[in-house]
Amino acid sequence: MKKLAFILLAVPLLWGCSKKTVTTVVHSKAAFAEIEPLWANVDIISVPAIDPSTARASVWSRNVLHDLTVKTAKLGKLNIWGSWQGPVTGIPCSLVVSTPLGTSRGTVVIPRDVTILSPIQNDTLPWGDATVVWYCPDQPVWYEISFNYTAYDTNRNQMGYADTQLVTRDTLAVIPAGFLRRYPSAPYICGYGTVYAHTGAYPGEADNLSGDIRGYLIGTDWGDGIGFYMGSPPLGLGSATPPRITEEKRRESLRKFYGM
Repeated sequence: MKKLAFILLAVPLLWGCSKKTVTTVVHSKAAFAEIEPLWANVDIISVPAIDPSTARASVWSRNVLHDLTVKTAKLGKLNIWGSWQGPVTGIPCSLVVSTPLGTSRGTVVIPRDVTILSPIQNDTLPWGDATVVWYCPDQPVWYEISFNYTAYDTNRNQMGYADTQLVTRDTLAVIPAGFLRRYPSAPYICGYGTVYAHTGAYPGEADNLSGDIRGYLIGTDWGDGIGFYMGSPPLGLGSATPPRITEEKRRESLRKFYGM
């Protein structure tokens, strides 16, 4: 099985120019959208900014229309999201976005659940690489692992925190020992990893949203999580359940994988 590779892309998307009192605006626009079992998010990046009242986004599933009605605009980005009752896992979902800068369309099938096989919950691993293995019944898919840990001293006081987001086509990810020993004097760490299955364009591939606003649409499953220790934790710590990486930070990392 292949080891995990980082994909880090950074492509400027926004620009404009002006001369004295005459301003010429070059429209730069792109979209990144994610449909999950019970909700969807759309990020529209543009210069000039889009008035939220003039934009609309909807998801079609099983011939049912779900309007995304919550809108937040800031610094050249308009976020539109919404939720619905009843999961759409395992079926095609179509996204339609309409704005004054044009439209955007795409379709993905929402993958079914990932199951993490190892390590097991609350396991204690020796210092070294941490290998996370999982299973997903759907193909073809690609995967994202969001991992974070907190390092502690012998008195159970926090020494520091680290996180990372990785992508792979394999069902295995290796988290390097060097990353896990960022605090070398810590006797143990408490880590938490979440694995998500995705459909849609893999980072680095061609965009899969058509229309006037090009970009990327992915389908995402629920995500399965695992908490574990590494090193020599003291007795009586209980469950290894540090907080997950926030959804906002996770999506920010995904946009960077796509160069957005």
